[in-house]
Amino acid sequence: KLPFVTIGDITQRVDTAFNTVENKAQISVPLSRTAVSTTASFEVRSPKRLQVRFEKGVIQTPQLLADIEVPESVYVLGQTVDLSPVRGLLQPVSQVASGIIGQVSSWVWM
Repeated sequence: KLPFVTIGDITQRVDTAFNTVENKAQISVPLSRTAVSTTASFEVRSPKRLQVRFEKGVIQTPQLLADIEVPESVYVLGQTVDLSPVRGLLQPVSQVASGIIGQVSSWVWM
């Protein structure tokens, strides 16, 4: 586990017609969300063995998020750190940051 990193959906798509497989994972960090994927081809060598060759890896362009939520706790170096005492202090900062990110996103995607 990494602090402030959230792993979303993890999917695997196997295409037996073309002998390919694609793995994809969604990743969120404060202010941004992205996905990473790998594509591989495979060949059946025996009933118990596959030959797999990785073809490519892709990191999608990160998406800026306007909604910033301060978690109640984070997990750091094996310890849970309670953020509830500082959530009230960080809320105004996150609201300002959300406004700035919203503006930047509107400029980028024009």
